[in-house]
Amino acid sequence: VAILAGLDGPARQQMGSNIASALDALLAPGRFGAGVEVHVFYANIYDASDGQGNYASGGCTINIDSPGSTDPYFDNWNGEIASRLGTAGQVLADMHMHFDGHGFNHPPKWYANDCTHPNTTGHAQVEAMFYELITGATL
Repeated sequence: VAILAGLDGPARQQMGSNIASALDALLAPGRFGAGVEVHVFYANIYDASDGQGNYASGGCTINIDSPGSTDPYFDNWNGEIASRLGTAGQVLADMHMHFDGHGFNHPPKWYANDCTHPNTTGHAQVEAMFYELITGATL
C-alpha cells in the first residue's frame, strides 16, 4: 500500500543502505582470505503480474490490485538495487527482465500459485540465468 501511495521512499532507501552494507562486508579486502577475489551477483525484483498489477484478481497471496501498471514501482526499487551494485562494481542479475512475460497473465507461467516464488520451471530459469552470468555459457 505504501508503494502504491508513493510513500515507499524511506523503505527503498533502507533497502539500498542494507545492500550497500552487505556489499561492503562481502568485498572487504581479505574477508575470505588473502588473494580471494569476490564477485557478487545480485538479483532484482520480478513481477508476477508482468506489469499489470492485478494480483488480487489473479488469485495471488498479495491481496491488492494496482490502479495501473506496476512497472514504475518496480523500476524505482530495481533502480535502487542497480545503483548500489553499480557503485560497488558488482553484477546485477536482471531477474525482472528475465521473468517478464512469464507471469500469471501470460502462461506458461514461471511462478508458483502464490505469485511470489518460482515454480519448477522458474527455478530452472533462475539457475540458467545465474549460470550464464557467472560462466558466460548457456545451460
